[in-house]
Amino acid sequence: MSSAALASQHLDAVLSNPLLAMKPARRGSQYGASQALKDPTGWFLNEITSGSATLSKLSTYLNIICRFDTAAQPHQGKTPGAIVGGWLRSSGIDTSKEFLEVCVETKYPLFLLVRLLITDGETRLLWKWFARSSYPDSSLQSGLRFKEQLLRRMVRVQAYHDLPQSLLLFERARDICEKQGKGFESLRLAGQELVRTILSRPNAPISNEIYDTFRESVTLWFPGSWAVAVDAMLWLRHPTRASYTQGLQFIQDPAGAAKYANAKPGQRSFVVQLSLGVARELLAAERYEDAQAVMAFVKKHFPDLVMSDVSHEQTEFDAQSARSKWAQTEKRNLELLDGLLPA
Repeated sequence: MSSAALASQHLDAVLSNPLLAMKPARRGSQYGASQALKDPTGWFLNEITSGSATLSKLSTYLNIICRFDTAAQPHQGKTPGAIVGGWLRSSGIDTSKEFLEVCVETKYPLFLLVRLLITDGETRLLWKWFARSSYPDSSLQSGLRFKEQLLRRMVRVQAYHDLPQSLLLFERARDICEKQGKGFESLRLAGQELVRTILSRPNAPISNEIYDTFRESVTLWFPGSWAVAVDAMLWLRHPTRASYTQGLQFIQDPAGAAKYANAKPGQRSFVVQLSLGVARELLAAERYEDAQAVMAFVKKHFPDLVMSDVSHEQTEFDAQSARSKWAQTEKRNLELLDGLLPA
């Protein structure tokens, strides 16, 4: 069933909404493409009140107002987010199979929609979508993919302005899953997004409490051995209690880091980044033998991810020669660390 038909079925509800209590403008050239560019919010309101609004037209509207900052101003006292949110609720389109498919298969409109609703304070609708346990005419898999993409874009939008608040947002989503007793897999993409953001902002002011709560949740959305790698990286980047111990144990474990030598590119690069971060901290702590062992591990299992012209002897360091050997290989060590490809 098309979105236009759905809108027609709910026309009474739409017109009874105070937001939409306005007479539709006469349709014609003035509300064509030129009018949409000149007054996008007025154009979309007219589409709503005439029962002609569709998800395709919403996508057009979102693209216009997100491209031109001045276009996203309140219209008759209502923000664009309130207008869009009101239409999605009143029309029932946000519960349709078409809505899920558009959001899952064409992710950019979903990102723009989430950004608009968060910017204009319409987060209640976003949380309603995330907490929804059933989706009429849609499979559970489609519902899960929608929640994954929704939360990922929520944390991305929030993290752009405030990383600690984004972590709190993620914690709220985790609480919802815990109350429902299911759906932890819907946290995975958002969790990955936050880990990448944390790694890219080493000086972000995050409290220990917020950081540790996020770190401790890793096993919920990354069950299995990969959670160990992620946890080790988060310990390595801890804001006040950074530790290389967990990472070193993961590297030394025969069933740990080595099993990802032939994994997906993203996982391989992540393990190399973790390993070289551990090596750097070991060098700073003057644990030269352990540092050399870690670097030899990286060269052996991930040779394509480090500089090809880097070479250093495989000589084992004994306690008496460690300092002199370190002096000779310091430059090469730094080259190896800096030769890591971007994750």
